[in-house]
Amino acid sequence: LDWEKARDSLKAQASFDLRSSLLLERIADEEKIEVSAEEINDEINAIADASRQSPEQVRAVLTKQGGETSIASRLRNRKALDALVANARVTDEEWKEETEESETSSQQPE
Repeated sequence: LDWEKARDSLKAQASFDLRSSLLLERIADEEKIEVSAEEINDEINAIADASRQSPEQVRAVLTKQGGETSIASRLRNRKALDALVANARVTDEEWKEETEESETSSQQPE
């Protein structure tokens, strides 16, 4: 295992994730996207179902860790991404160019 390559890969991924998150936050601001208390409750219920806990147990843990704010942020970013995808217009030519670039870069030796 090459630790330097692993570190560089993680650094690149973290940078991409941060930029993506900031971009989605900006889109959410521009589109005035908000998350309702009901949407947060629905997400907490989904987490509770998935983890076989009661919604109250999940909420208690989230409250201790400031997780409700994190859930609201994640839901807001998800809605921004949905809005972005819904409004995206990609031509066949753009799709072909992107696919070719992706294939070319994945075939280059590291």
